[in-house]
Amino acid sequence: MQQACGGTGEEDVGALEWALEEAPQPPEAAFILGRLGNDGSRLSPKAQAHADALAVDVALWRAEVRAWEEARPLHDLASAVERRAARLEHVDAGALRFLDDDEERLTEEARRLADVGFARRQIIFWQGDDAVDMMPHPREGDMPSLRRRLRRWIGRADAHAAAVLGLVGGRPGGGGAKFVTNWSLGRWEQVQAKNEAFLAEREAVSEVGKVVNLAMVANESVKAAAASWYAIVLGMEERARRVGYVAVFVTATLPPRYHLNPRHGDAEHGDPALSPWIGAQELARRWHAALCLARQRGVNPFGVRTVEPHTDGCPHAHALLYVAPDELGDLEASLRQHFPADGGDANAALKVRLINGGTAAPTSYVMHYVLKCVGPADDEETRRFRAWASHVGVRRLSLVGLRQGTIGLFRAAYRTTKSDTPPAEPRARAVYRAMRRKRWATALALLGAWSVTPRFRPEREIRVNCWGEDVRHTIGWCNARTGKHSLARQPVRWAIRKITNVLIGNALSIVTSYPRGAPPDGGVRQRPPDKGQHDP
Repeated sequence: MQQACGGTGEEDVGALEWALEEAPQPPEAAFILGRLGNDGSRLSPKAQAHADALAVDVALWRAEVRAWEEARPLHDLASAVERRAARLEHVDAGALRFLDDDEERLTEEARRLADVGFARRQIIFWQGDDAVDMMPHPREGDMPSLRRRLRRWIGRADAHAAAVLGLVGGRPGGGGAKFVTNWSLGRWEQVQAKNEAFLAEREAVSEVGKVVNLAMVANESVKAAAASWYAIVLGMEERARRVGYVAVFVTATLPPRYHLNPRHGDAEHGDPALSPWIGAQELARRWHAALCLARQRGVNPFGVRTVEPHTDGCPHAHALLYVAPDELGDLEASLRQHFPADGGDANAALKVRLINGGTAAPTSYVMHYVLKCVGPADDEETRRFRAWASHVGVRRLSLVGLRQGTIGLFRAAYRTTKSDTPPAEPRARAVYRAMRRKRWATALALLGAWSVTPRFRPEREIRVNCWGEDVRHTIGWCNARTGKHSLARQPVRWAIRKITNVLIGNALSIVTSYPRGAPPDGGVRQRPPDKGQHDP
C-alpha cells in the first residue's frame, strides 16, 4: 500500500505510526530531575534511588523523541496511507477476518456453520408442520457447500479491499498489480493446482470399456470450447455478410465513481463503497437495459460480449455487434443513454467503432477477448483475469441477440459430425451436413439461433439431485415442429472412478475434439487495433 501512496513499500510500519503522532511531551520526571540537578546539593541514598527511577522515564521519552524526529519525513506518506486504510470501513468486515486464513481454518469455519445449520433444521423439525416453511435448505448443513460459499465471500472482499487500498491499478510504475494482488493470484492458482491433481487421479470409463484420464479430458475440453466459440463467431460474421449488416466494436465503461484506483484520472472520484462485484452487477444491468431500449426502437443486433477488468478491478465490457446500417444510429443512442459520461469523458464511457474492412476481419477484433475467457491460461495476464473473474463472480462471455441455449445446442450438433452416419431426423441431418462443410452460419440458422420460434425443443427428464430435490435435466433435443428426437446431449455415458478403480461418480459426457476448420487455439491470437489500451 505504501507504493500506491508514493512510497517504496519498504517503510517500517512503526515509523509510519510515529509520523502520525504529535511531538512527545516531556514527562514530569524531566522537570524534577532538572530541579534536582540545579540544586547542586548532595542527594540522600533514598532520593538518589528516586532520581535514578526518574532518569529511566526521561531516557524513554528521549528515545520516543528521536523515533518521532526520524519519522517526520514520512508524515505525508503516513497521512496518505491512513486515508486509504480508512476506506476499509466500506469493505465487509466479516470477510476481512478470514482474508489471511488458510484452507484448514476455512474448513473449520465451514464445519461450524454446518453444525449450526443442522441444529436449526432439527429445531424446526421438532416444532412440527407449523414451522415447515422456515426449514433451511439442506446445503445450509453441508460443509463443502459452505466452504465454497466462504471462498466466494472472501474473494469478493479481497477484490474490494485491494482496490480501495490501491494494491491494484493506479498509474503506470506506481507499484499496483494488474486486476488482482499477487497474494490473490497465488490463492487462485493453488485451487487450480488442487483441481488438476484431483482430475489426474481419476479416469472415465465408457459403456464399452474405453478409459480416459480426466486431466486429459479437461485439457481437450478447453480447446473444444475455444474452437466452438471461434466457429460461432465465424458463423455470425458470415450471417452478417449475407444480410448486409455492418460490424461495430463497442467498449462500455462504468462512471468514474466505480473506479477506485484508475490508471488515468483521479482516484478521489471513486466511491469506496462500490466494490468490483457491485460494479459487475451494475454493468450487466446497464447493458441489458441498453439492449432492451434498442429493441424497443426496432434495432436487433447480434454478436458476442465479453467482460474484463480495468487494472484496478473495475469491470468493463467489449462487444462485437452486427447491425443494419440504417439502425446504427439508434443502437449507439441506446447505448449512450445507459452509458453516459456521468462526470467523466463521454468517449471513455462508451466507444463505438465501425469496422468497415481493412486488414483485420471483424472476428479478429473480438477473438482476443474470447480466448482470454475460454482458451488456455498460458500467460500471467490471462491467469490474473481468470482469478479476478473467479473472485468477483462475473460472467465472462455471452452471446447477444441469439436464442438462449444456442451454445449447448451447437455443441450437441457438432458431436454428431464425429460419425460418418448422419442423424435420421431431417433437420438434424441438415445441420450435420452444414457443419461437415464448415458452413457455420447455415448451421446456426438451422439450429434456430436467429429465429423467433425455436427450431429444436429440449427433451427433459426428472432426476433427483444430491439434496433429494426433483430437477429437470436436459437429455437431448427434438424437432420443435414434429416432436421427433433429433440430438442427444450425452450420446455416450461415462462412469468416473479413481485410478484405483473405485467408482465415485455417475455419468459424464466427453468432448475431446473441435469443429473442423477451427484450430485448437481458435485461430491467430490477434490484438485489436487499439492494442488493448482501453483503461479509463
